[in-house]
Amino acid sequence: MDISKATPEAALTLIEKELGFKDYLKKQGNEGNKMDKGSDDLARLKVSARQHNTIHSFLQHVDHMIAKQEEQRQQPASSDAVQLMTIHRSKGLEFNTVYILGAVEGSMPHDYALEAWRDGDDQPLEEERRLMYVAMTRAEEHLAVSVPMMYRGKRAQRSRFVREMSRRTAPLNRTEVKNR
Repeated sequence: MDISKATPEAALTLIEKELGFKDYLKKQGNEGNKMDKGSDDLARLKVSARQHNTIHSFLQHVDHMIAKQEEQRQQPASSDAVQLMTIHRSKGLEFNTVYILGAVEGSMPHDYALEAWRDGDDQPLEEERRLMYVAMTRAEEHLAVSVPMMYRGKRAQRSRFVREMSRRTAPLNRTEVKNR
């Protein structure tokens, strides 16, 4: 298939399957990587690609969206606004109140880290633990951690990191853990 003549969606599918991009992403264990659940960046990109007939028009659209994001980032945030962000984006920032959502096994730590740990590699799990620490330490006064009752259609298991927090006593006077 000549990728330059393909529709944008077909080109992305080719890159995903034939060139091994999906496998590459899974091996990277990137934050939020839920390829099999259809909620990842690549799936959203393919949805957007369906709106365009040519790769050229799709790439123009992508460039436009990136420029809009950069423009929004440069605008000062309102001090009383709620900001939704990934843990990675929160590095170096501090907030009066921080909510960590969905602290369950399979999400925090991510399935990739758990699989590596079961195979004898502790490094991905320790990286996830460090990320949880980063998220928690963004809170200056209040930290709330939510644990949903269900995750991926099954009863959720509280993250091992939350269980570890619950066993400690010192800094928890400003932390709430909520089951939802």
